[in-house]
Amino acid sequence: MLCTCNRTELYFTCAEGAGRAAWEALTSPEAAQFAFYGGEEAEKHLFRLACGLESMLVCEDEILGQVKDAYLFALERGATDTEINLCARAAIACGKRTKAQTGVSVTPRSVSTLAANAVAAFSKAEKKVLLVGSTGKMGRAILKNIAAKKGVTLYATERTHAGISRAEERENVRVVSYAARYDYLNEADVAVCCTSSPHAVLTEKGVRGALRKKKERLFLDLSVPPDIEEEIGKLEGCTLVTLDDLEETARENNRAYEGEVQRVEQLLEEDWQEYRKEKYLREKLARGGYTPSQKKRAFAVRGGTAEEYCRAVDAALEGEE
Repeated sequence: MLCTCNRTELYFTCAEGAGRAAWEALTSPEAAQFAFYGGEEAEKHLFRLACGLESMLVCEDEILGQVKDAYLFALERGATDTEINLCARAAIACGKRTKAQTGVSVTPRSVSTLAANAVAAFSKAEKKVLLVGSTGKMGRAILKNIAAKKGVTLYATERTHAGISRAEERENVRVVSYAARYDYLNEADVAVCCTSSPHAVLTEKGVRGALRKKKERLFLDLSVPPDIEEEIGKLEGCTLVTLDDLEETARENNRAYEGEVQRVEQLLEEDWQEYRKEKYLREKLARGGYTPSQKKRAFAVRGGTAEEYCRAVDAALEGEE
């Protein structure tokens, strides 16, 4: 199960009907609509995902780590099989290769950097920022990027568990209770939300009651479903920016990387063909009944397209002693 700020995906090996039933059991009725990928289409989607080619900000920095973490989480709990292991490991390796052999990672590119840039561009040189949701992976990345900007004092909310604080205070970062988020909103110039809550964490009623000082404020919502009620953007002095609003910025950013993205596509295709070859050979040998000589000839097959390779493997395994 892969969950990020704007996607939830379930990978499984079973019949399509069983997969759809599993997905629907994990979601509420109103959220049960989804896109379904099967066979090689699903496998290649995971490759593209690990390389960042399916992200809003193409080839962004965080998705590869999220794919790796999701896979390891499932692996450690015995929730994968040979097929998923082979595909996930190949996709992750492909993602690492594309980052190492192209220029897509020279400049940090992620939703968290877009958020930090939006905060830095807001009108005041010295600004107070309220960050709601600082302890998740996305929240920590956003905290780090915003705190690195000049002239920022950041109040990071967190929920404590058994009295243990998980967020880290630093010179310009103060950790505050999630329950006190409205108390800090009145002084804040910018409010950034990135929680995994299924409900709004800043409501129009709560914000309207908290804002006693009149000034321009930016509300930045980086969550799906939204953390900030849409009506807040209609309050006096309040500007609401959502992930959808950041898409145009992302498109401009993507255009600047078109050449590197083409190179990522080329490397991905090379790795995809090699994955198809390895998978085909494994599946053939798993059926059993081949002699050591036949297996040796099959392992010796090299080169060609995936289709040519598969035909050559078949010939090697069907050959006489």
